[in-house]
Amino acid sequence: MSTVDLTELAAYVVQHAADTVRERPLEVAAAATGGLYQSTFRESSIASAIDKISGELHAQYTLVYRPTNTGPGDYHQIKLEVVGGAA
Repeated sequence: MSTVDLTELAAYVVQHAADTVRERPLEVAAAATGGLYQSTFRESSIASAIDKISGELHAQYTLVYRPTNTGPGDYHQIKLEVVGGAA
């Protein structure tokens, strides 16, 4: 039975994660916040990125819920149901 040194594994993961953040901070920030990173090194890719972003914006919804009768420790069960939509 072989064993794995978790300390070395953790050090490897931390080092490579730090390298990734240092090398590609915008990609990491976008992924961490649920966003999408669009590389625009070529001029033609800027138009493509704008088209993709525009498409994303038209497919998003904002839901707001402001309960009444709230106090410390009050909880409200919320059920969201989506009916229909594009197939």
